[in-house]
Amino acid sequence: MPEENTIDFAALCEELSARVEALEAALTEEQEKNAVLVQQVVEAEDSIANREVESFAEVIDPEDKDYWRERMIENRDTTLAVLNRMKAKRSVPVEKEPTPAKGKPLHNRTGAPDPSPRQSEDMALKLRNRAQEIVKRDGCGYLVAFRRAESELSTPKGE
Repeated sequence: MPEENTIDFAALCEELSARVEALEAALTEEQEKNAVLVQQVVEAEDSIANREVESFAEVIDPEDKDYWRERMIENRDTTLAVLNRMKAKRSVPVEKEPTPAKGKPLHNRTGAPDPSPRQSEDMALKLRNRAQEIVKRDGCGYLVAFRRAESELSTPKGE
């Protein structure tokens, strides 16, 4: 009887080792399959993201395509919502009110006479001299004195 209860440890170890090796081989095979599937999923994601970004070409600048493609991969729903709002805003025509024409259109005025007639040099000298006299006499600022001199010299002497 003692022979029936004896365990052959060497045979048991070989059998377990064979099972472990078979499981490791199966695991390696599944990991390789998984890597291939992950690569296919990444390629599909990139393809979908590129197609979505190209559909918004009128809204997205060419230099920003990579940014929007990454956003599309990270969070497609939110990115699509933002891009759709941008597209809607761009597609709505903004109506500008026509500006009514006021008077004559502007033209080149190089040959035209000066719109404000200039006073003669004598009058300018008289104004300057009179303004300086008023500044000395009244102690006011030059601008005030110049305005007073203009009003004095512009009124006729009989008044």
